[in-house]
Amino acid sequence: MANKQNDINENLRVYAPSRGNLAVDMNAIPATRIAKQQEPESHRNNKPRREHRSLLQLMREHKVLPRTVAVLSICAVMGVMLFVMSRYNAIAQGHSELNELSERIEMMQQQVEKANVDYLFAIDINAARDAARSAGMEYPNLSLGD
Repeated sequence: MANKQNDINENLRVYAPSRGNLAVDMNAIPATRIAKQQEPESHRNNKPRREHRSLLQLMREHKVLPRTVAVLSICAVMGVMLFVMSRYNAIAQGHSELNELSERIEMMQQQVEKANVDYLFAIDINAARDAARSAGMEYPNLSLGD
């Protein structure tokens, strides 16, 4: 019996952590060892049953609805932004074409006005010359020696 007591004392380990509590290795004391329970072989071979859950339960578990709503909201905002930007681009192109046409119209009006002025001066000068000649007026001949 004394020999058995020495074996127990040799296997008994006492740990003293820094907090001051004593911890004993319970596996070293034969009376406190806990035997492992062995499962029967019939349970070892059985595969765990799958729980059948509905799609709605899976969606709730993984919180699919808030994520889906968030993704769809972001897509909707991006779609609206693309639509607004494309409309803005179309309006900007329309304004630039309108400005180019306005500049061309202004240049044409200036050319027409210049052509009218030239035409009016041409008619007036020719009419004045003809009237002067019919009245007997001519340009004087100037000679420096006279």
